[in-house]
Amino acid sequence: MRRMSDSRGAIELSANFIIVIVISSVIVIGGLALFFKMKNSAQQYVDTLDAQTEDNIKSVMLSSGGRVAAYPKDIALSSGKAQMVGVGLTNINAQETKFNINIDSVKYYTKDNPEGVKVFEKDGSNAADYYTMNSGDITIASGEQVAKGILLRMPKGAQSGQYVYSIVVYDDKGSQYGVMQVYVDNS
Repeated sequence: MRRMSDSRGAIELSANFIIVIVISSVIVIGGLALFFKMKNSAQQYVDTLDAQTEDNIKSVMLSSGGRVAAYPKDIALSSGKAQMVGVGLTNINAQETKFNINIDSVKYYTKDNPEGVKVFEKDGSNAADYYTMNSGDITIASGEQVAKGILLRMPKGAQSGQYVYSIVVYDDKGSQYGVMQVYVDNS
């Protein structure tokens, strides 16, 4: 009698083990499916925003007739926050040209200081506090337009006021191709 009881216990233990394995597998597979669904949804959202930003940049460039444009030009950022700004370039040269995008300076303005104070200059050691850009170099065929993103930052502990980011585009000869400003309000 005892043997039969032992074998029933072993069968029940094996059955419980198999049930736990099946349930665990279902949970893992469901979790992975949810993760990939959310990842794809987020990527579609990013792609939609990129397309909208690029359309807005092209619209600004067409309306202004300029070779370079930034969108948006006026943003509000709290200390420690960041926002993507698109920079659009149109190559009006007769040949393919390599361009370099730089943030040459960031100036800080308040009511008490209408002249502004430079808080960042090109090649400054605090560049990472104010922006992130993968590579400022971009090659554009003659007559083509390209948009590139720059992540502008407001450093933690930054004083309230208006910050002006001066974005300068140079061509492959080192000549200034275009200049634009982005105005950031830190309230």
